[in-house]
Amino acid sequence: KNIFILLLLSFFSIAHTTYAYNEEDLQKLLNEKSCTEGTFSSCDLQDAVIKDVDLTGADLEGANLRNAVMENVNLTDATLNETILVGTKLYLVQFSNASLQDADLTSTKMIFSDFSGAELSDANLKGASLKGVKFNGSNLSNINVDGVDFKYTDLSGANNFDGKTCGEMSFGTCK
Repeated sequence: KNIFILLLLSFFSIAHTTYAYNEEDLQKLLNEKSCTEGTFSSCDLQDAVIKDVDLTGADLEGANLRNAVMENVNLTDATLNETILVGTKLYLVQFSNASLQDADLTSTKMIFSDFSGAELSDANLKGASLKGVKFNGSNLSNINVDGVDFKYTDLSGANNFDGKTCGEMSFGTCK
């Protein structure tokens, strides 16, 4: 009898998939391009894997995307103010003209992501890894860039970066 109960419990624990994120929030985001409630999001997408999705104009304000993986995602014109993106991996993510004010991108890994024209004022990029990332025409006022290597980053036309606007051909440094 004990063996049968043990086998039954084992079956249910294997058959039941556990997610660190709220599956309903992910489905709502994919279906409605929003997972906010009222003026502040209760959207929990921690550890979610989001790939090959067009979320143009999506509302993710205040969402928790800690340690999520986003690949080939279009977030053009999206609202991500006060969003938690700590430890998130961003591959080929389009943030053109998106608003990421006060977003926390601490220790985020970004590869070939585009923040052209994005609003990043007061964002935290501390310890972020940037490879092939574009900030053309972005507002970078009051951002925390402690420990960030801009070697493979395009800052051409970025505004308010270290108190100045970067000139054309500003690769790796604001010229």
